[in-house]
Amino acid sequence: METSGTIKRLQVEWTQLVADSRARETVARWSARHERLRGCEDLDDVLARCHRRDSTLAANAALSALLQEASAEPLAARAALQALLPGLAALMRKAQRLGWARGRSSCHVSRPTPWCAAGELEQELLALAWGCITQQAGRDLEWPASTLLGQVWRRIRVQLDRHRRTVDRSAPLVVDEVDAMHQVDPDTWSTWEQQSAQLLRDAVQAGKVAAHDGALIYRTRVLGLSTADVAESMELDYWATVKRRRRAELGLAAVLEQAA
Repeated sequence: METSGTIKRLQVEWTQLVADSRARETVARWSARHERLRGCEDLDDVLARCHRRDSTLAANAALSALLQEASAEPLAARAALQALLPGLAALMRKAQRLGWARGRSSCHVSRPTPWCAAGELEQELLALAWGCITQQAGRDLEWPASTLLGQVWRRIRVQLDRHRRTVDRSAPLVVDEVDAMHQVDPDTWSTWEQQSAQLLRDAVQAGKVAAHDGALIYRTRVLGLSTADVAESMELDYWATVKRRRRAELGLAAVLEQAA
């Protein structure tokens, strides 16, 4: 996250805030009200207190003091966001390893994601962090860093899961695909292909096979497309696609046995 445009703008803004005499006056008031911030003279001192590595308790206490001030002081909320940037960077790296942002290398096959680039995911994380900070403003949390970062991660995961459910529901119906193929060039179809497609079409129409599973079987088994290509086109994980098709085929086989 350190090299992104958004983070750079936040760092520039932070430098300006640190140099502002009014901010120093505000920090002095915080220091007078909170033992945990006692001795801090400017925002950098506050940030260093929140990032203490020799005492996790002291670091969390300082961040908690900022949250208490944030209910009436926007600068305290901004300082809390600055304190969370290293933790948000860790969440960003984890999300990228999981393949949640396109345009970056990942050990996972691409899956549906609301964010087309890493920068979009990063901005979403920052926006969620700000929302969590303002929501918790005024509270004295014992472990504010882990609480806030945990809330951000859960909310970003909710967005991702909601998006993937929407994509799954909008998967092409195998019924439509089979009908389209018949309309385009029915003479090229063999008897086996016609029978297989029709059986699969009937199973989907009868509700025995889910539409997206029917599309998967149809594309790979009837049309003969590679599983890897189909998984990529449907924005699914390859091995998850293989397992999903296997389960669907077992269910389809049971339906055919009953019909025999």
